[in-house]
Amino acid sequence: MDNDVFALLVDESADCFMKDQMTIVFRFVDKHGMVKERFVGLIHVKDTCSLSLKSGIDSLLAKYNMSLKKVRGQAYDGVGNIRGSKRWGSHYKTLLRLVETFSSVDEMLVFLWKRDTGIFNMEDDSIDPRKSHKKTNITNLHHYHVNCFYTLLGMALQDFNGRFNEVNSELLVCTSALSPAASFREFDKEKLLRLTKFYPEDFSVVECISLKQQLDIYIYNLRGYKRFIDLKHLGDLSRLRVETKKLLSQSLVYMLLKLSLTLENEDRQDSITKSHR
Repeated sequence: MDNDVFALLVDESADCFMKDQMTIVFRFVDKHGMVKERFVGLIHVKDTCSLSLKSGIDSLLAKYNMSLKKVRGQAYDGVGNIRGSKRWGSHYKTLLRLVETFSSVDEMLVFLWKRDTGIFNMEDDSIDPRKSHKKTNITNLHHYHVNCFYTLLGMALQDFNGRFNEVNSELLVCTSALSPAASFREFDKEKLLRLTKFYPEDFSVVECISLKQQLDIYIYNLRGYKRFIDLKHLGDLSRLRVETKKLLSQSLVYMLLKLSLTLENEDRQDSITKSHR
């Protein structure tokens, strides 16, 4: 990592003896421009209060001679006492897989019904097991479609909305402007300049002025270079940038790219890009 910036991924759980433990992973961009996630350690903590968890993280960082000052992203799964649970990433990927697998809600419901309850007529009257003698006046389709699926979907969306606050949304929207997809169609200089506001430790006032010029040179050169035309992901852009030694003079742009890669996974980045066209 060469004392470079990184993201901290923490997963808190209990072992087979029901003792609290914390798994820590570092996410960073290596010298080859490749995004890496490295398991660093498993720490047992006496409880899951914020002080115990922070103490565990501090001790591990000290062991590897690393500093919290280099942390540019934090994700906590199952750790509600520090930043709140960050499980929306895994939930979001699950929903994406469902959308890819099933062309419609009805198709998904049919699949679940056949697997779990056997084949039955969706147009039959739905039976409430708590009141089997009383008619519900709704069909099985309506029951599973509205009462079950839509209710669960609404709960999930409410949970997502609570986690994607204005700051997070602005960060992700600005990051999408780096996407190389479709010949850098999403490139937006103003969004990328706004992105620097999230990283005052990495961009001084003078560097922000220099970044404006570098961005102009950056997009002009990349759109004119064939090997960069068909890229789809930020990771591909970072890797090829190092491999070809192209645009090395735009060091501030590359810093933006690295900062974005410490936060993003490709599925979420693609979705953000698509949703803001």
